[in-house]
Amino acid sequence: MDTPGMKVLKAAVIFMGVLLVVGTTLLIMRVQEKGFATPKKSEKPMPVGQITLAPQGRVESMAPMGEGVAMLVNSPQAGQELILLDSQGEVVRRLALSPAAGR
Repeated sequence: MDTPGMKVLKAAVIFMGVLLVVGTTLLIMRVQEKGFATPKKSEKPMPVGQITLAPQGRVESMAPMGEGVAMLVNSPQAGQELILLDSQGEVVRRLALSPAAGR
């Protein structure tokens, strides 16, 4: 004794349930195909840069700077120096730091 409106509602609920099951199944299949793929290693090795410090020089701190890195270096002979490196590890600039006058 279902009314015509109730029959339409039941059909719509069943149809939407089937859509949910099919959609979830397809989503799980896609994730298994593409989601768990391991990233490819780059064929080109990372560049290795080399920086020569003054005798007994040591890196006090490092900070990211744009596409590269800024390093604060301290040594007894050369004092403090700021070394700016690009993303390839090449020295862009070396700045000798000296204490301000009167301090």
